[in-house]
Amino acid sequence: MNNHDEWMNYKEAAAFLKISLSSLYAKKSKGQVPYHEPRPQMIRFLKSELVMWLTGETVPKKEQA
Repeated sequence: MNNHDEWMNYKEAAAFLKISLSSLYAKKSKGQVPYHEPRPQMIRFLKSELVMWLTGETVPKKEQA
């Protein structure tokens, strides 16, 4: 993560990706989109990772807790 990165919730990420919330939920459930779960029931997306995902670049794997 860089200093200019931005955390987004579901609504913000769906708007950024220009897809519906239900499409984003489905992609997250299938593991098709990069996301973070800082605590249970809290899903967040990093804008830089979504950009990488959109452009087909390799997104770094999540750190294991």
